[in-house]
Amino acid sequence: MKVGDLVKHKGASGWWMMKDKIGVLLERVEDNGMVKTGRHRWLIQWCEADMPRWYREQVYWPEHLEVLCK
Repeated sequence: MKVGDLVKHKGASGWWMMKDKIGVLLERVEDNGMVKTGRHRWLIQWCEADMPRWYREQVYWPEHLEVLCK
């Protein structure tokens, strides 16, 4: 995965409301030490204008995303 990839959310781990939502990867967000997972997540520009702000502003785990187009 890299910035600019088109992705679809798989709806995993309690994120059923995000299933099949389409977006573009904007920024890779590294572990800031607060979560302490040693992993990264992604900030995504979602393609649906009516998506609630809370979901638009979240960062998402790579395993919950499927790359559609690179």
